[in-house]
Amino acid sequence: MKPTIGRIVHYHPHVANDASASPEELAKPLPIYTYAAIVTAVNSDGQPTLQVFCPDHGDYQCGDAKFSEAPAMGCWTWPSRA
Repeated sequence: MKPTIGRIVHYHPHVANDASASPEELAKPLPIYTYAAIVTAVNSDGQPTLQVFCPDHGDYQCGDAKFSEAPAMGCWTWPSRA
């Protein structure tokens, strides 16, 4: 499926450790967060611009997220079917 304007997708933002993280914290895998997003535009290459709904940090637009079959940081995925 190709993204089209108005479709709902999941966005998984990049997460980084705090600069003051201990070596033990740095050794742990980072969590993958999932936020709802709506496709607001699609460029000629099929790359969508997403309006991401983030309750923790406010809503924002993302235009550089790549598609991924499985959740991965910095990527968008289709929601699972109910």
